[in-house]
Amino acid sequence: MERASTVPAMCSTCTTAFDALSTNAVIVAAVTVNGWERMKDRVRRRPRIERELETWKTNAAFMRSMGLDPLATLGAPPAPDMVDDEAPACVS
Repeated sequence: MERASTVPAMCSTCTTAFDALSTNAVIVAAVTVNGWERMKDRVRRRPRIERELETWKTNAAFMRSMGLDPLATLGAPPAPDMVDDEAPACVS
């Protein structure tokens, strides 16, 4: 006895088009949210490093709650960019 499929038959072109559409929608949403956060930071005159550090801390807390080491999974927390005056001298 043959079992009836619960998933409707779909050609590979339609599946590919749907996959591309959904992937592009997710990418556009992520870029929009990131741009919105950056614009809010500029209006508030909040430094970029402050937002990056806050994000790292939030992600680190989540990693700890799962029993993982944040330094091993996320890497080191973000550090402020060095200005030329603060940069160590290169010894050749």
